[in-house]
Amino acid sequence: MKTQIGMTRRIVLTLVSGILIISATAQQTHSGVPGTKTAPAQSSQPQPPAGVNEPGAPPVPPMPPDPPEREGFRDHRPILDLPDLTDDQKTAIKKVDLAYMPQVTPLRKLVEADKAKLEALLAMHPADVTQTDNVADEIGKTVSKLLKIMIQYDQSLRVTLSPDQQIIFDARPKPWLRERM
Repeated sequence: MKTQIGMTRRIVLTLVSGILIISATAQQTHSGVPGTKTAPAQSSQPQPPAGVNEPGAPPVPPMPPDPPEREGFRDHRPILDLPDLTDDQKTAIKKVDLAYMPQVTPLRKLVEADKAKLEALLAMHPADVTQTDNVADEIGKTVSKLLKIMIQYDQSLRVTLSPDQQIIFDARPKPWLRERM
């Protein structure tokens, strides 16, 4: 135990001395002390990277605004980026979205609440293993329900697409398979 405390003290002292040396060096660089380099004055506006907006360089175009059909569908932009989507397909996608969101939102909130409950249980010393196991099981059940709904949602979207669009849709990664619920 004493060796761990001693080792921790040495690490902390090393870190503090390193920070002090760095800050002293930085102060010398910016203070104008004779024999030291002074840094150029910093303006409050961010500087563009080298080569951008220099004389003779083409101007950088601004980012285009989101088209109106994308508003409110932040999570589903990849589906709206498919080539040759018709207005009927866009309307069908929005209907599927509106049917899907009320199912998923309460389940996601439940997972968040259960994770907070689990965190609180784990903060207790000693943690009650039975309660933590029960909460972990609840989280698993809810995440399983969410995954099933997401699979149904994905298949509902796929049905609205043409065969060529389905190929592109199927080739895209499914972020909901990797996301933490």
